[in-house]
Amino acid sequence: MTLRYIALLIPILFLACKTKKDVGTTSLSTCNMEGTVKDFTGLDACTFLIVDRKGKKYLPAAGVNDFKFVDGQKISFSYSVMEDMMSSCMAEDYIVKLTCIEEIGAPPVKKECVKVSTPFKSEWIKNLNDKYRPYQINRYDYLDGYAYFFSSREMNYLYDCQGDLICKYEAKEKGKCAARVDGLENEVVIWIID
Repeated sequence: MTLRYIALLIPILFLACKTKKDVGTTSLSTCNMEGTVKDFTGLDACTFLIVDRKGKKYLPAAGVNDFKFVDGQKISFSYSVMEDMMSSCMAEDYIVKLTCIEEIGAPPVKKECVKVSTPFKSEWIKNLNDKYRPYQINRYDYLDGYAYFFSSREMNYLYDCQGDLICKYEAKEKGKCAARVDGLENEVVIWIID
């Protein structure tokens, strides 16, 4: 081979060997799950959690690096469960170490949070009232807005002021969701069956 051919091959080999790293990826692992970032900072000791399509909540305790979480952000991720970890948040299903995280969609623009005093002037509350048939609806202060609690004979539901479900539980059950409702402040009954 002549010196000229070797001189041409070296840059080609150099460029072929370069690897491309995805923007926002925290490791070389494949992000094989999809989820939505949710802001739970209004609950004691909680921060951002990742909620998957089945509603499971993941608390990232490691592997985040410089990734910036934003409420409502769509992401792909992979993780390993951190078995020996405990959390003060208690809203999560798993405490995880992220092995990969990428943003796949910008967070949606949230509707304005309106303080509802007359529930049937709010379309989403009216629709949920028709669906759940609660005997009482309460409003609470929640994060930088309000939460609405629908009490019914069998199931109870807690929604944020945009009409997104925060949690639900059976009326006789006392679990994480019931504890969350008990921790809310400034309760106002906005509707009750006479």
